[in-house]
Amino acid sequence: MPTNNITDAIIILKPILSYQAQSTILYGDLHVKVYQSKSNNETNPDNFIKKMKISLWKVVQFDKVTMGYYVNEIYTELLKKLTSEIDSLKIDKNYPTNGSYCNLLGTINKSRVNLNY
Repeated sequence: MPTNNITDAIIILKPILSYQAQSTILYGDLHVKVYQSKSNNETNPDNFIKKMKISLWKVVQFDKVTMGYYVNEIYTELLKKLTSEIDSLKIDKNYPTNGSYCNLLGTINKSRVNLNY
């Protein structure tokens, strides 16, 4: 589906969450890829800016009652850390990412979080 969106960059997030029951530690990782269209070819290496991993862990009592709260809390903290990282990126405003390049977002699988035991 074509789009007329224009942005400075595209940020792809892959969140990963795991809970170690024996140690009661909840781990959160955010795998991040940042793209900017410096070439008309969407797969051109020049379009890729940075790949990073942001991690966080907490000691929690994770059960069916509290899991929603802790999942939201850890992802909120990961996004806060990402925000500070984005400020340090070298995103060149002379290369707007537009239209067909934004369709890259349509190729990403929807996130599936299984909160069932």
